[in-house]
Formats: sequence, structure tokens, C-alpha cells
Amino acid sequence: MAGKKKTASKKSAHKTALSTAKLLTGAIVSTVLVTALAFVSLQLSLTTLAVIAGSAFLLYENNRRGFWEIGSQFKFKRLKDEQTNLSKELAVQRYAIEDIKDDLQKIRISGDSATSAHSNNAPKRTQHVKASPAKPKERHTNQALITEDDNRRRKDPPLTSTPANYDPRADYDGLSDMIVKELIQHAVRESQVGVFVQPIVRLPQRKTSFYEIFARIRAKPGMYLPAARYMALAREDKVMNKVDHLLLMQCLKSIEDTAHLEKAAPLFINITSATLSNALFMKQLLGFLSQKRYLAPRLIFEIQQKEFDDMSPAILEILRGLGRLGCAISIDHVTSLDFDIKFLQVLKVRFVKIDAAELLNHSKNERDFAAMNRLKKRLEGNGIRFIVEKIENERALKEILDFDIHYGQGYLFGKPHPQGVYKKKTS
Repeated sequence: MAGKKKTASKKSAHKTALSTAKLLTGAIVSTVLVTALAFVSLQLSLTTLAVIAGSAFLLYENNRRGFWEIGSQFKFKRLKDEQTNLSKELAVQRYAIEDIKDDLQKIRISGDSATSAHSNNAPKRTQHVKASPAKPKERHTNQALITEDDNRRRKDPPLTSTPANYDPRADYDGLSDMIVKELIQHAVRESQVGVFVQPIVRLPQRKTSFYEIFARIRAKPGMYLPAARYMALAREDKVMNKVDHLLLMQCLKSIEDTAHLEKAAPLFINITSATLSNALFMKQLLGFLSQKRYLAPRLIFEIQQKEFDDMSPAILEILRGLGRLGCAISIDHVTSLDFDIKFLQVLKVRFVKIDAAELLNHSKNERDFAAMNRLKKRLEGNGIRFIVEKIENERALKEILDFDIHYGQGYLFGKPHPQGVYKKKTS
């Protein structure tokens, strides 16, 4: 940012010097011209001087207006940036206030229960006090919404059968469908869909190359419902489009906020046919991409293979249009390896994701192993990157590297995290 300001100031100084040089040159030429004409005719000399003076005044006014417009644009941009930062800070404070309210409510309920037990001299009084949840003294600030238990669970690799954004130790099943629906409606109504990101790394170096962005519904402090728990109910209530829309808006904001970074990683975002056919969704997406085409290559739309194969011609045309704007397409949940590579290239499909378990299931013997390697090389030879997801432990990674896999995703490299892809710059 400082380098951009320095470059802008240099350009401004250069323009000012150039304008001053032009004015001096014009003054000298005008003086010589008027002096020469004075020898010919005094009246002609005075007329020429008046014309030159009028032209100089108009030129001065034009330059002054130009400088005023540049200064106004700079001020408006600075005001817009400040407004954006204030909006983010207000959102963070709103989440923090809600968490504090939840904690106070729990403390009040626990206190009332303890008081009631004490007044009745109940024998389970001591047990009840011990069972009340102890709150840590430090509260999370900014967007640090993960509890200490979550941090502890981060070290334990889950089973390979768990979804990519699923915490196997969270009590998701303890919430009834009715409660989950209420949580979804509240999240949509208040525009409070939780945004989590997970890295996709380059193998074997394990260097982050991309991020996948997920939408989660907040159930309580430190607990968020993954798509596997709420998606079917959201579709039943016909609000899944709104959830996808909120996630897209956050994704576009992240891309725009990190545009100044030289090597900002592209973002994968899940999308469905229903979302692509949503008028509001497409209007805002196309409006963003038409104004900032240079950011389109950092946006990768991810579609399940089953849905991709069943898409109507109209939806496929929308995908083709997004590809022309510069966005890429990724296909995940791959179960069938029968790909029409030419068709994928037409739609700008640049990534194919397959689960680690699915990859190994398709390679149980030497012949299947060789066929999988040929398919991978054929895809990569046509510009389609092969990504293995749900890599949860070192043993699975060791088996997968036998296929010469270049990209991987899973709990082994990082769980979905709520703090965002990039941290705010301190300088």
C-alpha cells in the first residue's frame, strides 16, 4: 500500500513539473510573439495579447478543475475504505456481544439452579455446581471464534470417512431438525452465516496453493453446523439459495480485500444449479466481475459431479459465460471416472477433486492403479488439475503419494477455520 502511495505521489509530482514547464514555454513564446507583432502593428499586438491571456486563463481553470477532481476522488475512496473497515469492526463487535449475551444467560441459569439447590438443601447440590460449565477468563476477540476444546481437537486426526468440514466430536445429532431449521432461518434473516476456510496444499511440499470456503450455521459459541447437517433442511425450507448468496458475498469481499496482495490464493466456493439460476445471485456476481475482471481468476466455483452431469443446457450456458469472464470450475464428489475432457475444457473446468478413500477404492490392483495414473496424466495434460481431498492422516498421505498427486486437502493440512483466509495487515 505504501509503495502504491509513493508511486502515485511521484506521478503527481511529474505531472506538476510537466505542467509548469508547459506554462513557462507558453509564456516565453507568447512574449516573443507579442513583441514581434508590436513592431508590425500595436493594435494587432494588443489583440493577440488579449487572446493569449484569455486562453491562459481557460487553461488554468481547466487544470485547477482537474486537480480538484483528482483530490475529490482520492477523498471519496478514503471515505469508502474507512466505511468498509467500520462495517467490519461493527460486525465483529456484534458477534462478540451475542457471545457475551449467551454466556450471561448461561451463567444466570446456572446461578438460579445453584441457588434453588442450596435453598432446598438437595444432596446433589455439590454435583450440580461441579457440572456447570466453567468459562475461561479470556474471551475471543475479533473473529477468533474457536474454543479451547476445538483447538485441542484440531490435533487429533479424524477418520477418513468424515466430511471435509465436519467435527466428529460435536453433538450435531443432539439438535433436532426443528432447532436446526430455526438456526438456519435466524442466520439468513440476520445475514450471519459463518464463513470457514480450509487450505488446499501443493504436495509434497505442503505449501498452501488455494483455499476452499464453506458456509456454516452457528449453533452456539464455538459450535457451527456443517453443510452435511443443515443443507437438506435448508433446501426443504427453500432458503439454501440465500445461504449460498451470503457465502458468495463474503467470498467476493475476501477477494476484493486481498486484491493488494501479490500472491493471494484463489478461493473455491461450492455452488448449485438452483443458485446459478437465482437472479439476485447472478446479478450481483456479474456486476462484481464486470467491474473487476482482474479478480475473476481467483474465483473457482465447485459443483458436485452428480449435479454437474444432470445440469440443463441453460445452466451449462451460464457456466460457460462465467468461464469467459475468467472464473474456473471445479468438480468434486467424483465417483465416476468417465470424463469427457473436451467438454470439460469448453466449460473451463480446471480442477477435479476425488476423495482419498474413493481414489484408493478405484486402485485395488495393479491394473486399476495403472488406469488411474493414466487418467490423472490425461487430465493434467489437458490443463485440469487433480486434487485429492479428505486426507486425514500420514498413513493415507503415504499411500496417495504413490499416485504422484500434486494437490491435497484434508484435516492433515488444516481444519476449516473461521478467522478468514488472510489476516489484516498491521502495517
